[in-house]
Amino acid sequence: MRLLRNNQILRIAVLAGSLALLPAGPLFAGPIAYLVTVNTGAISGTSGFLDFSFAPGYDSQSAFVTIGSFAPGGSLSGSPVVNGGVLGVLPGTVTIDNSTAFNDYFQGFEFGTTIQFLLSFGGPAVTSPDGTSSGSTFGFGMFENSAGTIPLLTTDPFGNAFTVDVNPDGSTTPIIFPAALDAPPAATLESTTPEPAPCALLALGLVVLFAVSKKEIQLYSVFKYAIRLFFSPSVSMSL
Repeated sequence: MRLLRNNQILRIAVLAGSLALLPAGPLFAGPIAYLVTVNTGAISGTSGFLDFSFAPGYDSQSAFVTIGSFAPGGSLSGSPVVNGGVLGVLPGTVTIDNSTAFNDYFQGFEFGTTIQFLLSFGGPAVTSPDGTSSGSTFGFGMFENSAGTIPLLTTDPFGNAFTVDVNPDGSTTPIIFPAALDAPPAATLESTTPEPAPCALLALGLVVLFAVSKKEIQLYSVFKYAIRLFFSPSVSMSL
């Protein structure tokens, strides 16, 4: 079989190097994020509580959720009650992980017309999922009483206005509950797509550029000489 010409060898070299730059996981940089807006106009002027929770399954991978860019539209009251893996205090950034069975941030609140925050998910369960049989679930709810037994603006029996499941494959699934029977949900979630990682974009572009040739190269030759070129430096090639 004849040896490849100079331009073909260059294409193979760049293609192999570009493929090496591509990540094994998703091409996106950063965590999965949602911009959350909650319409609290129906209960504006009343007092209650906000509840943020993050619960693992029985064999969940490590994960965390961050509540940031908190714009309450009302006012926080008193000190929060926290349980489990919780760091931070609103209106600053709060991070909740799934390190215990009950990870929860419970905060007194004077309701205004809206609540808005950025919800971001990260950790191995998101960035490098191993396909465990159970994920984790984030929940946001509003309650009338400090015991957290009288939910507001939801039909969910557990009091959540919405939940977000972190699935075993690293994806997420939001579930939004109506504010009341025959009423729209109080919460809306807008997915914010992270920008692709620059290195991965460059590698992918090079793969496309150099993989497409004006003249077809036999697949056998591509793999044969790419392997010899990268793993057998002593191999001599007649150009």
